[in-house]
Amino acid sequence: MNQFLLQYVMIYIPLIYFLILTILFYVSQKKIDVPVFLSAQYALTSFFAVVIVHRGLFDGGGVLFTENSIHLGAMPTFLYCALHTLAILPFTSLKPEKITKITISNEKAFNWFAYFLMAIALLNLYIVLDNVIQVITGGDFATVRSAHYDGEETMAQQKAKRLPSILGYIYYFNRTTILALPCFFYSLCFLKRHWLFNVALFFTALSIPLAGIAGADRTEFIFFLQTCCVSFLLFRPFIGHTQIRFLKRLLIPIFSVMLLYLCAVTISRWDNTDKGASGAAIQYAGQSYLNFCYIYDNMHEGYIHTERILPLTYKILHDDVDYGTIKEQKCREHGFFVGIFASYLGDFLLDVGMYGMLIWIVCFVLLCIMTFPRSSPIISFGQLFWYYMMATIPMFGIFYYPYFTWLQAVGIVICAIMSILFHYTFKVKQN
Repeated sequence: MNQFLLQYVMIYIPLIYFLILTILFYVSQKKIDVPVFLSAQYALTSFFAVVIVHRGLFDGGGVLFTENSIHLGAMPTFLYCALHTLAILPFTSLKPEKITKITISNEKAFNWFAYFLMAIALLNLYIVLDNVIQVITGGDFATVRSAHYDGEETMAQQKAKRLPSILGYIYYFNRTTILALPCFFYSLCFLKRHWLFNVALFFTALSIPLAGIAGADRTEFIFFLQTCCVSFLLFRPFIGHTQIRFLKRLLIPIFSVMLLYLCAVTISRWDNTDKGASGAAIQYAGQSYLNFCYIYDNMHEGYIHTERILPLTYKILHDDVDYGTIKEQKCREHGFFVGIFASYLGDFLLDVGMYGMLIWIVCFVLLCIMTFPRSSPIISFGQLFWYYMMATIPMFGIFYYPYFTWLQAVGIVICAIMSILFHYTFKVKQN
């Protein structure tokens, strides 16, 4: 009975904690900004964890605990709350309401980068369009997703393999199209470009969600919606009434279609299961804290995997990276299924152990502190660009680490390079 009461209390701790943290951030900032948004996300996923426990939504493979074996320890709960807070704190250094101007040192570099991303988006459209139409008109999202889990190649993947070499290499940069979102908002607020240019930038950022439809994926759509929120919050002080009207006309129909797609996929895949579509959605949203606690209690510390924490290094050293085989190996090593959400810190806890996770979070926080802009009336778009990229880690981290493949890690490298070009002025000395 005492054990039952303890678990009943423990499940509420992350929810209460992150609700209080969200309120404190809001009171401190006096408006909804990026730290408030990040903290609110962890409060929301903690709320769904409570719902999972109270409704007994443990079946289906999303939650590692069973209803009779749930154990939420004090130490993993403390680590889950404290370390995620530590990762959010550096983002409080930016005060968008105090910024009066966002400069850019090299507008020509911005233009070329925007056109480069648009070109990749057009290439992506050519590759995935037939496949997307097939999936949407077929309507059997469950079968499409099952084929994806079985390792079957989609039409789009087969088409990408047939590209000429140069286009194949260019397509490697498809993951960087999500960087078009902050470019879109900066262009809208400061560059006053033609509306067609801005619309093209926004639709460029849709490349990854569009490609995700080929595999009946939901995650890419959620990532896109989250990054839209972060970008909007960063530029909200500079968005006037004219831009608001433009954004409403652009975003309302697109977001409506996205939500319909997410509902259709969820219903198709889970409506005929015991927990139903609503139960599956709740389990999807709330499993991270529960799985983090399970991993803490049941993982084997002796196994180290660096392919997710250092994907580019792993790619260089091993060339071909078979993530499916690596996942199966982890399942054998730890004795439980690892294809679940445990937050990004849960990923690192599983892959490199407690000390590896702590080292990663310390490095992340120090990097943010050293590179984020301080409270100033004038900052550069390069600084904001980098801030946006770093924010996507704890943002999507409610599920898992978003840059675990070498292709995704390339996006961080590209962002770092462009942030420098947007921030610093380089002059060529003439003799």
